[in-house]
Amino acid sequence: MTATVPRNDSPATLVEEALDALLTTAERRDPLVEAQVAVLEAGLMLTRAGAVTPSSGRHDRVQLLREALGSVRAAVMATGVAVARSNDAARTAGVDTGQAGHVREWDQPPSAMCG
Repeated sequence: MTATVPRNDSPATLVEEALDALLTTAERRDPLVEAQVAVLEAGLMLTRAGAVTPSSGRHDRVQLLREALGSVRAAVMATGVAVARSNDAARTAGVDTGQAGHVREWDQPPSAMCG
């Protein structure tokens, strides 16, 4: 994360405060928490990128947008892991996960995906 923005109720400040609060209270080994952190990081970068005028800070804006994209990708991956772990936990507990009849491609044996 980059430098702290002074408190002024700007969107970036509010997102940064939420991110800081999450980072100080949450366990990042949980994929759901990691997804939440990544989404807030992406929101912070997008908010900061929106505050940079394209003509005056083109390089800064592009860098912030790239960082936001990386955070969004991380959020997607962490959310996927959280879904899989939640389904596994529910299945272990004998709870119907609503996936009856739905088979994900990655749940298939390799031979089923080849032809």
